[in-house]
Amino acid sequence: MMTAIRRICAAGTALLMLAALLLALPIGAAAASASDFTDVSSSAWYYGAVDFVAGRGYFQGTEANKFSPGGTMTRGMFITVLGRYAGVDPAAWCTGQITGSGVNLRSGPGTGNSPIATLNKGDQVTLLGQSGDWYQVRTGSGTGYVSAQYVSANYHRFSDVSYGQYFAGYAVWAFEKGIVTGDGSADVFSPSGNVTREQVCSLLNRFASVTGLRLKE
Repeated sequence: MMTAIRRICAAGTALLMLAALLLALPIGAAAASASDFTDVSSSAWYYGAVDFVAGRGYFQGTEANKFSPGGTMTRGMFITVLGRYAGVDPAAWCTGQITGSGVNLRSGPGTGNSPIATLNKGDQVTLLGQSGDWYQVRTGSGTGYVSAQYVSANYHRFSDVSYGQYFAGYAVWAFEKGIVTGDGSADVFSPSGNVTREQVCSLLNRFASVTGLRLKE
């Protein structure tokens, strides 16, 4: 990983190397090896790198058998793979707080389901899923459903990050760890923006610092 970081920041083919070594596209089934991708030739210069990340689950294809080696790379994709490499559970970082008092935690998504606990304003919850206008949440009182109108999801004011997006939990993790900040504004993450060479170097440097990885001289 450290050798890869140094090459990415120094080599003229930085972004191409990054695509091969680190980036994951958000949709499609996970591949077990580079041979599962029909658009990755065994003679391609990046074949070994693709095989490495696919075999370890860092990379998922754009389709079940497509790698899209010439595809663009976004900030959301980049943060996702850094999180996967670090072994982050994104669901654990999808949190929120209750905004009303005496809010019912129900056994199912709807007022017709029986209450199993009462939550109060400021209570912290972990978001596990969403069904219509209801969040499935985990609390100290158990697991159940709360009307979304009483839950404020915590995405550090990122106006372009919301529950259900594949990168959401990773974006919160990266913010909490100091790996990312806003993109030109404290409330904008720009997950769909193409990651730039300078951003690659900055994010990888912060990632190495946060995770305790050391660059070889």
